[in-house]
Amino acid sequence: MGLSAAALLGFSMLCETTPIAVILALLVLLGVGLGLFSSPNTTAIMGCVEKQFFGSASAMVAMMRSLGMMLSMGAVLVVFAVIMGSTTVTPAIFPEFLTSVRLIFLAFAVLSGFGVILSLRRNSC
Repeated sequence: MGLSAAALLGFSMLCETTPIAVILALLVLLGVGLGLFSSPNTTAIMGCVEKQFFGSASAMVAMMRSLGMMLSMGAVLVVFAVIMGSTTVTPAIFPEFLTSVRLIFLAFAVLSGFGVILSLRRNSC
């Protein structure tokens, strides 16, 4: 998750002249971070549950993941609406769009950093 937080922090520093190679590297870092965190985290959760509750625990993990995706999309829309208003994204509004993108990636990087702290502090079963 630390890799994902670092990638999100990198995305929060995008500018008009950011090379495509940097964006691709950040996307790879984000994907690797998510891949290295998701499966062990799910395994740790499922390892704390008795066999008879595997179905419920798995459903809860899937629901939390879906809820996180839904809330993050809602946060993106709120930030876009507050900063850009209800205009269409055109080259004229690009500075406001870039400000929105930077802000939301910074917020997600901070949340991911908080997730790293919580993951390191979790109790083993």
